[in-house]
Amino acid sequence: MVCVSRLAHRAPLACMPAVRECVATQLQLLAAADDPRILEEAVNLLRCVAQSAGALVESYVPTVAAHLVKQLLAPSAPPKLVRAAMAAVGELSLVSGC
Repeated sequence: MVCVSRLAHRAPLACMPAVRECVATQLQLLAAADDPRILEEAVNLLRCVAQSAGALVESYVPTVAAHLVKQLLAPSAPPKLVRAAMAAVGELSLVSGC
């Protein structure tokens, strides 16, 4: 997915549907999954997509950030998940320019 995100800068019309689908799938996993490992992997993939696609995913930042904040505020969130979510929030802040 990271390769597709990097290619999105060169050919956004060809790559952005795959990036959009990946983001949507990971957000669905964050909303529905209970297993901390699955949640952590979804968060890490969202971080990687934000890092590699950069400004092309700027329109998804508010939605992704809302899902990540839910993970951060979950009382039963394991430390690995919280670290991954904080890293993803950091990447999103770089993408959005905040």
